Amino acid sequence: MRAIAILATIAVAACSEVKDERYADYETARLAGAIKRGWIPAFVPQDAYALHDIHDLDSNAQTLSFRLPTSQIPEMVRAMTLAEDAATAERVVRAAGWTESPAPVVVYAVCAQERSGALVVNERTGAAFYQAPVAWPSDPCSAG
Repeated sequence: MRAIAILATIAVAACSEVKDERYADYETARLAGAIKRGWIPAFVPQDAYALHDIHDLDSNAQTLSFRLPTSQIPEMVRAMTLAEDAATAERVVRAAGWTESPAPVVVYAVCAQERSGALVVNERTGAAFYQAPVAWPSDPCSAG
């Protein structure tokens, strides 16, 4: 009986479709088809580099870290809303692994047709971390 349980666990784990991809830059991601598949969100600038995408094909959950020139941050976040829910924003910052002093980290709500996410940006270094979906207590994407 125990052997059956172990085999069932292995079978379920083997069926998990989690993709872990790294791209040197946006163009490399484009050539690999990540842009066309929608794994790199439209808000990511073409000058982004050091992209690391972890994408669960079953649940469509995603984390994406990347870097970009700090001069491009204002344009990237122009259509986004600052995250007002501090607890959710803090969870996303911790998921990014940024447990040190958060300043000058800013968290934005990312609104898409299918789901909402969060983008954490360090305005000093150009480091960015995107997570979707994010369960906001009140939907920041429905305002307006």
